Amino acid sequence: PKIFSYVPKLETLELGNNQISDLWPGLFQDLSRLKMLNLWSNRLLNLTRGSFSGLSALESLDLSINGMLKLQEDTFQDLGKLKLVSLNANNFKELPGTLFRGNPMLESFHLHENRQILKTLPAGLLANLTSLQGVYMHRSSIESLPEDLFWGSTELINITLYGNKLTKLPARLFRDATKLLELDLSSNKIEDLPDGVFSSLYKLRVLRLGKNRLTTLNQYLFASLVKLDTLDLEHNTLSTTARAFERLVNLQEASLSNNKLSFSDSMALFSPFRNCVKMRNLRLANNSIQSIFSDWSLTMSELKLLDLRYNNFSFLMVDDLRFTSEHITLDLRHNNIRNINLYGADQLIRAWGYNSNEPARDVKILIEDNPMQCDCNAYFFARYLEYKVDPMLHIMFNIVPDNLKCASPPDFAGIPVTRIKSEKLSCEINSCPERCSCHMRPHDKALLVDCTNRGLMEPPRWLPPTNKLFNHTELWLVGNGLINLPDVSWPGYANVTLVDASYNNLGSVNISQLPPGLKVSIYNKTMNSDVNIEEGNRGKTLKLNHNNLTHLDTPVLEFLTNRTTNISLHSNPWRCDCQNRDMLAFLQAQFKQINQLGNVTCNGVENHTFTELKADDICPGHSGLIVATSTTLAVAGILLGTLAALYYRYNREVKVWLYAKNIFLWFVTEEELDKDKLYDAFISYSHKDEDFVVNELVPGLENGPAPFKLCLHFRDWVAGEFIPTQIARSVDDSRRTLVVLSPNFLESVWGRMEFRTAHKQALSEGRARVILLVYGDVGPIDSLDPELKAYLSMNTYVKWGDPWFWDKLRYALPHRFKDHKISGNTNKGVLNDKMELVYPSNGLSATTPPAEIIINPMLIIGDKEKVKLNDHINFKRDTNDYIKSV
Repeated sequence: PKIFSYVPKLETLELGNNQISDLWPGLFQDLSRLKMLNLWSNRLLNLTRGSFSGLSALESLDLSINGMLKLQEDTFQDLGKLKLVSLNANNFKELPGTLFRGNPMLESFHLHENRQILKTLPAGLLANLTSLQGVYMHRSSIESLPEDLFWGSTELINITLYGNKLTKLPARLFRDATKLLELDLSSNKIEDLPDGVFSSLYKLRVLRLGKNRLTTLNQYLFASLVKLDTLDLEHNTLSTTARAFERLVNLQEASLSNNKLSFSDSMALFSPFRNCVKMRNLRLANNSIQSIFSDWSLTMSELKLLDLRYNNFSFLMVDDLRFTSEHITLDLRHNNIRNINLYGADQLIRAWGYNSNEPARDVKILIEDNPMQCDCNAYFFARYLEYKVDPMLHIMFNIVPDNLKCASPPDFAGIPVTRIKSEKLSCEINSCPERCSCHMRPHDKALLVDCTNRGLMEPPRWLPPTNKLFNHTELWLVGNGLINLPDVSWPGYANVTLVDASYNNLGSVNISQLPPGLKVSIYNKTMNSDVNIEEGNRGKTLKLNHNNLTHLDTPVLEFLTNRTTNISLHSNPWRCDCQNRDMLAFLQAQFKQINQLGNVTCNGVENHTFTELKADDICPGHSGLIVATSTTLAVAGILLGTLAALYYRYNREVKVWLYAKNIFLWFVTEEELDKDKLYDAFISYSHKDEDFVVNELVPGLENGPAPFKLCLHFRDWVAGEFIPTQIARSVDDSRRTLVVLSPNFLESVWGRMEFRTAHKQALSEGRARVILLVYGDVGPIDSLDPELKAYLSMNTYVKWGDPWFWDKLRYALPHRFKDHKISGNTNKGVLNDKMELVYPSNGLSATTPPAEIIINPMLIIGDKEKVKLNDHINFKRDTNDYIKSV
C-alpha cells in the first residue's frame, strides 16, 4: 500500500526504534521531497536498492543499530543527493567497495562502534568523493586501511579513527587530503609511522596520536605540519623524539605525558620544542625528565602550563624558576625533589633587571608531594617561605608548597615545610671527633659539635677547623662525666663561641679554658621572658649549670664581664663566703646576662639566692673592723695625743658613734654627721601616686622658703642598674627617707623594700631617719604589715590634709644652720630640737626593734610576690623628660 501517498511534501521522517525488519520496494515512492530519514534501532538486516527508491532528494540517512551484517554495493545508488550516512553500531564484517559510487555529494560518513571486527575496508571505499569533509570511524575494530581509501577526496577536513586496532598506516593514505584540519588516530596499536605519511597535510591543525605504541619519532615525520597547533602523543612508549618538532613553529598545545622521555638526547640547554615559541600548554607528566630547559623558561613567552608531574626532578635552582611568561603554572608535584636551592637569588633578580615597581607576576610553582630534605640546602627556600628574602623574589614567582612535608632528616620527617624555621636547618659533616656528631648551620655560619650524653670522661682533643661555610663553633658537652673543660690551646677551640657543659662534674673553671670567641653576646633576653637560649638566637654563651662548682676566680669573672657573655650558673653548690665576694658583685652587675639568676643559690641554704645578699652578708668582717676601731678609740681616750691623732683620722666615725651613744652631744651636730649626704630626703612612693608626688609634694619642698634637695626614682636613678643596689644607695645618700604611705604603697614590693632599707640604716645609726607621710586611707593599723604597724605605734607621722601639714613636714626634715657663728645657747637649742625629733617625748624607742626580716630587705619578697630579679627593668619618660622605673 502507498502509506505515504498523502504526504508528498514530507521532508523529515523519524522511524527510529520501531522494530522494523523490512522495507519493501517502493515504500517511499511518494516522498520525493524527503530530506531526512531516520531508521536507527530497528531490525533491518537486508536492504536493497529498491528499499530507497523514490527518495531522490534524501540528504541524511541514519541506519545505526540495526544489526546489519552487510550491504549490497548498489544499496545507495539512487540517493544522488545523499550528504550524510550513519552506519554506527552494526555488525559489519565487510563493506562493498562501490557502496558510495552513486553518492558524489556525500559530505559525512559515520561508522563508529561497529560490533564485529572489521578487519579492513575495501579499496577506494571513500575515494573520489569530492564533497566528503568528515569521516568518523572510531571504535569499529578496524585493523588496517587501504592506501587509496581517501584518494581523490580532496575536501576532507576531519578524519576520526580513534579506538580501532590499527597497527600501521599506509605511507600515502592521506595523499589528497590537503585540506585536512583534524586527524585523530589515538587509542590504536600503531607502533611506527612511515616517513611522509603526513607530508600532504599542510593545513592540519590537530593531530591526535595518543594511546598507541610509538617508541620513536622520525626527524621529518611532522616536517610538513607547519600549521599544527595541537599535538597529542600521550600514553605511548616514546623514549626519543629526535628533532621531530623543529618545524612545528605554530604549536600551542603539546601532550606527551605518560611516555619514557628524558630528552637526554637533545641539546643540553634546549628541549626538542625549542622552536615552538607559541607554546601555551606543554604536558609532559609521568616521564623521566630531570631538568627545566631554557626554551621553556626563556623563549616560550606565551606558556601558560608546564606540566612536569611524576618525573625525575631531584632539585631546583633559582634559574629554573625564571620564566619570561608572566602567567604560567609550573607543576612539579609528585617528583623526587629533595632540594630547592635559592642561594644567590637576591642578587640574580637584580642582575636580571627586575625592580620593585613591577606588578606581581602570575607565576605559580606547584611542588606538593616531594621528599624534601630539610637540611642546610633548604635554608634559602625556608627563608623564602618566611618572607625573609628580597621581596622581589615573591614578585618574580610564587612557590606554592600546599602540604609539602619534610622527608628527612628524622627530626623533621613528616613536618610541613611551612612550619620549619630556617635558623634550625643544618647539614651533617663527616670530619668530626669520635663519639660526637657535627653539623653546619648556614643561618649564622656555625659549626655545631654535639657530644651530648655520649659517656665522655674528657672533652674531645680537637675540633674541625673553620672554613668559608662556618666561621665559629658551638660545642655541646651536656650530660657527660667531665671534670674539666677543654683547653683553648687544643686544635679548633680558638673559634668556639658557645660551650654548654651543663650536667657534668666540673669542679672549677680557669681562664685557659675560656675560648676568646666568647666576646660579644647577640642573645637578647626580653623582659619578663623565660626564653630558653636553645630556642632563641644562639649567642656567644657559656653554660655551666648543674655541675659541682663552688666559686669562680676573679680572672674568670673579669673575662666574662669584659665580654658580656650569656652564662648559666644555676644548680651548682656555690659557697656564700668571702671567697665569692667578687662573684656576688659580678652577678648583680651583670644580671641581664645571667640565665635563671634566681636559681643561683648558696649551698646548704634553701632558697637563699645571691640576689638577696649584700657583700656584708657573706663576708661580715669588713663592717666589724669599723666597730672594733671605734671601740678602740673610745678606750684609748685617756691618751690625749693619741686621741687627737685618731680623731683627726676618724673624724666622721667618732661623731657618728658619739651621736648614737648620746655622749657629748654638744660636740656633735647632725649637719656635721650628714655633711657628705647628697640629698636632704629620698622620696619613697608607689608609682601610682606619682601625680601627688610630682604636682604637690616635690614643688612644696623644692620651691618653699627653705628648699630641700630631693632624691627621686625617675630623676636620679641610673637606668638598668640593679634595683636593690639603687635603693640602698639612695637611702645612704639621703639625710631622711620620706615614705608616702598610701594604699598603693602597701601593695608595692619595691616600696616596702625601700622602707625596710631606710629603717635598717636608722637602727644601725641609732637615729630617726624615716618620716611617714600618710596619704589617703590606709585602713586600720592592725591590718598593716607588722613592721609598719609597729613603727606607726611608736613614732609620730604627718598626714596629708592636716592644716599644719607643711609646717610639721618641714620641721621633721633636716634643719640647716644658716650661720655657723651663732652662740652656744642657740646651738644648744637647735640641737635639743633635733634630739626631740630623735627621741620623742613619749619615752619610747625612736625606731622599731629589729625584726628578722629587717636584717635583709630582700626578704620581703614572698612566694606569691616573687620578682625575677634577673629580669630587665622597664623605663619610660615622664613629662619632665626624667626616667623612672615602673
